Amino acid sequence: MQEKFSQIVVGSTTDYDKFKFVTENRSIKQRNVENLIKSFKLTGGMLKSKPIIVDRKFNIIDGQHRLVACKKMSIPVHYIVTDEKTDNIPIYNTYQDKWGLEDYAHYFATQGNDNYIKILQVCDRTGISIHGCIEGLGIVTNKTFNFSFKEGRFVFDRDVEQSVAFIQKIMKLCYVIKGKRNISTKITRAIRVLRKIKTFDLDTFIEKVIRYQGKLYNCTTSDEYIEMFAWINNYKISKNRLSPLEILNAKNS
Repeated sequence: MQEKFSQIVVGSTTDYDKFKFVTENRSIKQRNVENLIKSFKLTGGMLKSKPIIVDRKFNIIDGQHRLVACKKMSIPVHYIVTDEKTDNIPIYNTYQDKWGLEDYAHYFATQGNDNYIKILQVCDRTGISIHGCIEGLGIVTNKTFNFSFKEGRFVFDRDVEQSVAFIQKIMKLCYVIKGKRNISTKITRAIRVLRKIKTFDLDTFIEKVIRYQGKLYNCTTSDEYIEMFAWINNYKISKNRLSPLEILNAKNS
């Protein structure tokens, strides 16, 4: 049964195959589906006030997880047919607490945006998240960055091979210090500061960290890491030492 309201059609069905998934949309996350199934069991089905949104060809603009959950439970899926375009997919999700940076990157990559294609290549090659890649590469993040990334204005003007090689070095350093291959924000921010000093060489520093692991101690802030890293860097050398003034200037630059 369908009711027509102006240019919008509201309906419900168990004919799940009539709906089409859109390539530009984010990937299905099983955890989201499972959470929806739990909520549907509590409410006795999919809420009519939360229908999925599709265009005239039944391409899903919003609600693909709800559709999958309904299909798994064999319950009706409520939907709205609208004249909205699939180009509006990121806009729908911008104002919902659902899409992460990976989702936006996937969307704009499928649209042929080379900046997002390259950052995803770095993620794939290193096996870490976009957040990890961004931190590892020392890209400054703030509200302006987040809006730009979500609006398709992110610029990745770095060589993919060099970016992969650099992140692998940071991952190696984090593994030596923390025993984990994921990117530590505090460590990467400390390295970001020290790399502003011309005499600091990352490859040489990593070798010294490996050689003098007994000199490592627990740090709780990036400033503490900077202090420890500077001490290790300066250990047993008389030239190219990092001075307190250089470190202070690097922090403030």
